[in-house]
Amino acid sequence: MSISTPELTTADDRHTSSNEETAPPPIELSREKFIPISRIALMQRLAKEEKQGLGGNDLGSCKDLFRYLSAWRHQTYQQRAARLKQYYLPFSPDRDTKRITQYSEEQLASFKTGLITEIKTLVAQANYEAITPERLAELLTLNSAHGLELKVDLSEFDEVLIYARGRENETITKRVIDNLYLSPREFEVPIYKRLFLLLKLKSVEVRVREIMESEDVSEKKARKINAKQRHGLPDDPEGNHVYLKLFKNIPREDMEMMFPNTQVKLRMFDKVKLGVTAGGGTIAGIAGAASKIMAAVATASPLGLLAAIGGVVGLLFRQVMTVFNTRTKYMMMLAQRLFFHSLANNRGVLTLLVDRAEEEDIKEEMLAYFFLQRNPMPPEDLRENGKLDVLIEQFLMREFGITVDFDLEDALTRLNADQLLTVDANKIISAVPPTQACKILEQKWRNLLSGDETDASEMEYEEET
Repeated sequence: MSISTPELTTADDRHTSSNEETAPPPIELSREKFIPISRIALMQRLAKEEKQGLGGNDLGSCKDLFRYLSAWRHQTYQQRAARLKQYYLPFSPDRDTKRITQYSEEQLASFKTGLITEIKTLVAQANYEAITPERLAELLTLNSAHGLELKVDLSEFDEVLIYARGRENETITKRVIDNLYLSPREFEVPIYKRLFLLLKLKSVEVRVREIMESEDVSEKKARKINAKQRHGLPDDPEGNHVYLKLFKNIPREDMEMMFPNTQVKLRMFDKVKLGVTAGGGTIAGIAGAASKIMAAVATASPLGLLAAIGGVVGLLFRQVMTVFNTRTKYMMMLAQRLFFHSLANNRGVLTLLVDRAEEEDIKEEMLAYFFLQRNPMPPEDLRENGKLDVLIEQFLMREFGITVDFDLEDALTRLNADQLLTVDANKIISAVPPTQACKILEQKWRNLLSGDETDASEMEYEEET
């Protein structure tokens, strides 16, 4: 079974604004494999098709098949979930069970390879698309339309995987310099509806050696730099923890907000504003304080001298705090956005991804089965952009108004593996009738319960329950 994860690229999406106060134009949204409707809604519309007489079988048998198919697919995904938990356990930063088994370096490397391979397959089944390192580098250069200046150092990480699903535009309002900030304007900001992130920090020793080479400093100095860079990050000197995050509605210009080592910088506009207001006020204040100091010296008044010096110190302190308060405001904006945009962490991410991948598989199989059972076709009509593919995509557009790049090959591969497709003497492919298909799936359940089918949930692994 082939799974593709194409890079998310569009011409307009590479836009980088040179004006700090203007937002980028909206992008043209391309087709995705994700089917943005629920399984229940899809079953109801397929029932409508049945009632309109587009097929020869009664609705009840099809509904029974979909129920059987959903239950069987749920079982297969529970096996995958058990395998994922096995792979993830040694790397989980949130475990609350006692570590009994001590793994060797070779075993940890094998677990990490298995974990990453399984996750890549899982997110692809959930119809997420990969964001390549080159694409990520482009996104990190975009200016934020939300007034944040963010910076992240990717060299801290040993593993970075990012997948996205759902590309839309979000409308925001803000005041811009074009109309002298007199009235707010609306802008379309491109967002990812769902964003998956896998991170693994490098070990301290590896990172120290890299800093020594890149900065040409001593080991002691490199350790100080590393400690400063990782200030506020979890203590993980060996770099064994793997962090999984799932976010919603993330602006493409604010990709940096997802990383734990994000630094908030002042925008050029704020720097100029602070320079004019704070700098001008400081100069005027110092000039006034200088005259008071001279007067206090002339009158030999120590109290007046102390008061004048205290005024200068207080003025400088107030201007410095203005800078820190501005940065704190940005940090609060970042924290607020992350609070409302975070969906799941670590093992919770695995559970949610398994659920979404299962849902996408079932929807694809329901559509492929329904239309192929009613429209038997030769193999050449089952290829990408072939007759069956177009038939399903036209149905989704007509009934739901959605444009989807339907993953026909993947759906047919799974239906064939479950023996739900048949080929006649003329090499015409069709789906097994619903009643017969239910019996096939029922027999698979019997084989599973009798031990003839492998159940990954019975695999023995560490003490986690």
